[in-house]
Amino acid sequence: MIAGGAMLLVGALMGIFSYTAYTAGNPERILDGFEGRTYYPKEAPGSPGRKLQAYISLATVSIGALLLVVSAPVYLIGRRLRQAAEE
Repeated sequence: MIAGGAMLLVGALMGIFSYTAYTAGNPERILDGFEGRTYYPKEAPGSPGRKLQAYISLATVSIGALLLVVSAPVYLIGRRLRQAAEE
């Protein structure tokens, strides 16, 4: 259940970011990191790489949702069986 929830959350966030970058583009920016400054040039809307990232994120969300749907009933049934065995 934890893996499904994590995949659902990360996939949704990356999907939103990738889709907005695909439709609106990205501004030019400089980011400071551990290795120093990194320059990111301006990205025009309609990048096929961003579209692919959005589709991969959609697949990640789908797999995460499937894991949650499958694991939640299994968890609840297992919990109920353990309670019945203790009684």
